[in-house]
Amino acid sequence: AGTPGALGGHSGALLRADRLGGRLRLVGTGFLAELDERAVARAWVVHQPGRQRARSTLELYATDGRLLAALGAPPRATDGSECAVWRALLLGLPGLIH
Repeated sequence: AGTPGALGGHSGALLRADRLGGRLRLVGTGFLAELDERAVARAWVVHQPGRQRARSTLELYATDGRLLAALGAPPRATDGSECAVWRALLLGLPGLIH
């Protein structure tokens, strides 16, 4: 998107995430993005209450406070709850306080 390390304005299903050297490569439905890991100063897991169920996102920030990326999972089609795999990935992050 023109800003080093920035991922913005894209939404769609994430199909694969790979590390390539110092970059995080995200491949999804209709987009391919690369994020410079050195640009990420802070990461937050944000739990947002929703109408039916809570939703969680992983937000990545630069040192100046700019949001670089907000990653989330769509709700389960069956009951609208948060995807169990996504929730387990977030809870397994190092340094996460829950």
